[in-house]
Amino acid sequence: MCALVRGQKAWPRAQAGTRPIEWAVPSGVRAQVQRSAWSVPPIFQTIARLGQVEREEMYRVFNMGIGLILVVPESAAQSVIVRATALGDLACRIGTIVASTGEGPLVEYVD
Repeated sequence: MCALVRGQKAWPRAQAGTRPIEWAVPSGVRAQVQRSAWSVPPIFQTIARLGQVEREEMYRVFNMGIGLILVVPESAAQSVIVRATALGDLACRIGTIVASTGEGPLVEYVD
């Protein structure tokens, strides 16, 4: 399987929301993103509170601080993170790509 790696500045920026992840996911699989893998910047909590936006909608519409993702082979995930860190980027593993029946969302956020 593959891993999802979050980066902030070493690679081109992705657009906000889960759309970049959906574009990177081929048919037959889906992305499982661990919410605990990164710290959500306070601005998103403010937007949710002031806009009365539900949690799932916040993750669907906004990137919640992810910035961008790379889908890399499982075996390469750690070396990609190490390289990004050496370049001064803040990278971490945020999830995996798993098999899918085609039912349900292409991106699943897991607590």
